[in-house]
Amino acid sequence: NIEEAYDSLKEIIENGRCVEDTLDAYYLHATILHSCGETEEAYTIIREVLSHLKETIPDSLDMKELLVAIQETGGMLARMSDNDILEMKETDSTSLRFTLKFYNLLCSVIFFSASNVIPFCCCRMVRLTLEHGMCQDSVLGIAMYGAVICQGAKQTSAIREMGRV
Repeated sequence: NIEEAYDSLKEIIENGRCVEDTLDAYYLHATILHSCGETEEAYTIIREVLSHLKETIPDSLDMKELLVAIQETGGMLARMSDNDILEMKETDSTSLRFTLKFYNLLCSVIFFSASNVIPFCCCRMVRLTLEHGMCQDSVLGIAMYGAVICQGAKQTSAIREMGRV
């Protein structure tokens, strides 16, 4: 029963001693809401959780800001050798893994409503990965960054760097 599931999630969230205790429950809750078409509520939960994880999501970005984020992220990738990328350490940070997980879900939730924020999220996921290490949730962020780069094909050096990763 969906009501029992929601009650269980609410109980976990209410009884958690800290944000880290409740991240799985928040993620499941936001995923269920998104699956049920409750995107506004899912978005609110994701944004609040990311805020607790010290991340700030802009309401919107203009094209100039997006291009700067994409170029800076491409620059970070360009400064890394193939060996650096292949030998990138795996992160042991639960907080980082959940941050990436929530960014991935956010991209899905805002795809139709605020798609101009998706490139920011993709760049942020790649940067967090490069700064703190790789995890399973890094892969989708890197792939989405690649899609963003390919969409704006004028960034040939960034496309080359993305292909290398």
